[in-house]
Amino acid sequence: MGAAAVVPLLTVEERIRAWCAKFDKDRLVIHPNNRLRFLFDLLVIVCVVYSSISGPVMVAFQTKFLQGVDISLNIIFLCDLVLQFFHGYVVDGFVEMSLRKSARRYAKTWFALDFIAAFPFDLVHTSMEGIELIKTIRLLRIRRLMRQWGSLQ
Repeated sequence: MGAAAVVPLLTVEERIRAWCAKFDKDRLVIHPNNRLRFLFDLLVIVCVVYSSISGPVMVAFQTKFLQGVDISLNIIFLCDLVLQFFHGYVVDGFVEMSLRKSARRYAKTWFALDFIAAFPFDLVHTSMEGIELIKTIRLLRIRRLMRQWGSLQ
């Protein structure tokens, strides 16, 4: 009878580190020319246009309409907020597909504005005055989307 092989016991932290070392996080980055990304960006542009029309109307006339659409917009904007961390981008004619660089770039540029524009304040705190005014910040997303649109063509 031979001696049994000794297998070192790894702590949970060591197991997680080993798994993360094997997992290539850059595979999660979405290429700038991805067709689904293009279609989703078109959807977001349509949602921003709708918000740019309905938001000021709701503020001016102090009315609420199509609440189901508003909830759908919140979901789409929150999905866009998360997906932006995974979008590759072009620098000096080269595609950057590093998750770390993409996330860092988004966090330093558009994240704060997108977070304020996408956060569903009306669902979190219904008695908050000026909710619709905060939602008009979504209009500022048009600038970013137009820049994205230019890079898509």
